[in-house]
Amino acid sequence: MNTQMIQASVTMGQLQRKLDTISHNMANINTHGFKRREASFSDLLFQQLNNNLVTEKEVGRLTPNGLRVGSGAKIGQMALRVEQGPLQRTDRELDVALAEKKQYFQIQNGDGQVRYTRNGAFYLSQSVNNPGQLNLVTGDGNF
Repeated sequence: MNTQMIQASVTMGQLQRKLDTISHNMANINTHGFKRREASFSDLLFQQLNNNLVTEKEVGRLTPNGLRVGSGAKIGQMALRVEQGPLQRTDRELDVALAEKKQYFQIQNGDGQVRYTRNGAFYLSQSVNNPGQLNLVTGDGNF
């Protein structure tokens, strides 16, 4: 099969993944506590094609001799950006904002697994195990 078509196909698939990531970021722009992801590319393997070269004409050359043909690109890293978003005033007593970029609330889901969130919208809920006791929970019911 044509090498250039394979390279173009591989690269277009990776570009689609980057566009999907950008779309996901835009769709969640107003989601409290959402952190965007950023895709960066890296090159795939290169094939070195050596030509018959005249070495006396190559004095002082810094790049490798011959021709380097790439095999396309792929997403090399999907980084999570934890920058501080804009603070919004809610006038709710149970809403809390985190001001530093590496701060998280530690919560437990229904299975007892520990999760981390930056969404500071909390609510009071009756404790299932201790009637009359209130728990501070997230909008999903995790505490």
